[in-house]
Amino acid sequence: MDNRILVTSILYHAEGNHSASSRIESLAAILQAVEESSQAPDVLIFPAGFLKFHDEKEKKDLISGVQGMIKIDTCVCLGIDSYDGRHQLGILLSKKGIKAMGRKYFPTDWDTKAGMIKATDYLAREEGYERVFTLKTKRIYIAVCNDIKGITALNLEQPQPRVDVVVDLIHGFNKKGGGSSPSYFARTMANSAQKWQCSVIGSAAFFDRDIPSNWPAGIKLKSYQKDMRKWNYENNLLEPLTNNSTKLASLELKTYKL
Repeated sequence: MDNRILVTSILYHAEGNHSASSRIESLAAILQAVEESSQAPDVLIFPAGFLKFHDEKEKKDLISGVQGMIKIDTCVCLGIDSYDGRHQLGILLSKKGIKAMGRKYFPTDWDTKAGMIKATDYLAREEGYERVFTLKTKRIYIAVCNDIKGITALNLEQPQPRVDVVVDLIHGFNKKGGGSSPSYFARTMANSAQKWQCSVIGSAAFFDRDIPSNWPAGIKLKSYQKDMRKWNYENNLLEPLTNNSTKLASLELKTYKL
């Protein structure tokens, strides 16, 4: 029995139109394509803040709407933020409902200035849900954007959860010179993969900039690689399945078997 899972990262190219309706349309198009495919992934990973809400009612309605789109056994993991940035969540949904949820715990300077309400720690429950979930035999941890940097900042006294995969829901990358770069996040993902000895799969929006052809949405390191100063893209062991690297309008999908 093959206990490996298929994880698909969604890289979203946002050119001009960043509206909520356009994102819902993109999500619906991907789920439709997945339903019609011969081999659906076990989980689809969307960026942080992919959906946004004003209040709790709108949040619940958005979650219910996404759940209603899922017709098969594929799960959807996505970021959902409040418009003011105070609430930043990662959530895993199946057609039966919420399976896992995590709140961002490692704020950026901007988050702190905006008054972001962070999780009490990196393993805290959110609304009663764990942020680690299991698919087949794989244990998967939800990181919300800068949380991936938080993993590298954990000290040795803080227990390391037993996980096989970290999914990092990244908010996105702006034009060059504006905020963290894709290569910076790739290195941070690699550092986290090395620290927890697991794979890391990232999903991100690319705002008014091209998606780099060589950006590694999936990262796995050699177990003996210790000196991360020498890490580069060529040291990455993960490659997307060539027959599952699909392009839709404004989207690039990369699927990994883990």
